[in-house]
Amino acid sequence: SDVCSSDLTGVSGNFLGSDGIREFKVESNAYSAEFGRGAGGIFNLATKSGENAFHGGVFEYLRNDNLDAKRWETNKLGARDDSGNAIKSPFARNQFGGSFSGPIIHDKTFFFGLYEGFRERRGQTIQSVTFTQAARQTPGIDPRAAQYLPLWPLPNGEVRGQLGDYVFDYSTPVNEDFYQIRGDHHFSESDSFFMRYSFSNSKQETPFSFPEYTNKFENTNHFVTVEDTHIFSPMFLVSFRGGFSRTNPLELSQNPEVNPALLFNPAFPQLGAIVITNGPSSIGNGTTGGGLTNNSFQYVADARYIRGAHSTKFGFNWNTIQFMGWLPGRDAGDYTFGSVANFFAANSSRFRGAISAAYNDAYRSMSQEINGLYFQDDFQVDRKSTRLNSSHT
Repeated sequence: SDVCSSDLTGVSGNFLGSDGIREFKVESNAYSAEFGRGAGGIFNLATKSGENAFHGGVFEYLRNDNLDAKRWETNKLGARDDSGNAIKSPFARNQFGGSFSGPIIHDKTFFFGLYEGFRERRGQTIQSVTFTQAARQTPGIDPRAAQYLPLWPLPNGEVRGQLGDYVFDYSTPVNEDFYQIRGDHHFSESDSFFMRYSFSNSKQETPFSFPEYTNKFENTNHFVTVEDTHIFSPMFLVSFRGGFSRTNPLELSQNPEVNPALLFNPAFPQLGAIVITNGPSSIGNGTTGGGLTNNSFQYVADARYIRGAHSTKFGFNWNTIQFMGWLPGRDAGDYTFGSVANFFAANSSRFRGAISAAYNDAYRSMSQEINGLYFQDDFQVDRKSTRLNSSHT
């Protein structure tokens, strides 16, 4: 069998590609020595391979909100559409895909491929706080603060002095696609080889404080596995496996275009964050985004030897991990104000951000190697009991 990475999930957190799973096993305790590095649960997934006959199938799953009631939270907040009707948060989830497998050379070479798509639109009602019209007309507002006031929408809910509720409904889109192809070849009765490639791409947008401000998440994953298994004798078997994985999570801020004069740092064309303690919900986003590229190279050799009452296995694992990140810290900048009065007076308590693009080196990288050797011997004392001797370094 082959071991898949547990990193195959996308931004939705759903595991796609289950139609290609032949065997699923969880090691919760009393691990074999080969899993000695694991501190929690170990998940082993063996994927399907092709056979001498052609097989295929398609599927589709749909769930929507046609029979759903309005959410309690939505009713409580009193959210209304433009016609004054109570809002019913939309929801739709669609999963679809299929698989196809068969022979390339009878009794020798086989293929297996699958695709699965995931689409979701989940609505949610969000309550934010904004400035009332009366607050915007407060005498003595510093012009530097006044120019930012139009960026807060007028309240459409309960009003409390200078502040009021802004309630809006937002449908979070999630799109994911998963592909997998596997090829198997039998060189002889004692020598077999397989190669598998998996690819997934997922995207999601989530709301921030107001509809105009969102965060966009993307995640692209590549996984390649090759394995050769050779049976030297009925008592001795050796397998060699190589794997490569690349994960690319990315987060980007989506802000509306504003007058360039309102930008905190002209080098970054995005409105930074304005945070007011005990005031309205913040606007803007101090960080333009961030992304990672994680590469993992893995080489594994396993041997199994059975003689008499002894069943012995041993091997090694070499894993190289490369981490390359683009992680800017508040490059667009953010201002913090201790109160609404301090904001109106343009008296900030803190500013955090890049001084200029030249001082915003957001690129970081590192690499790590993890090597391990293991040995395990199971001795069958009698038919009812087994003695285990194992070690791992």
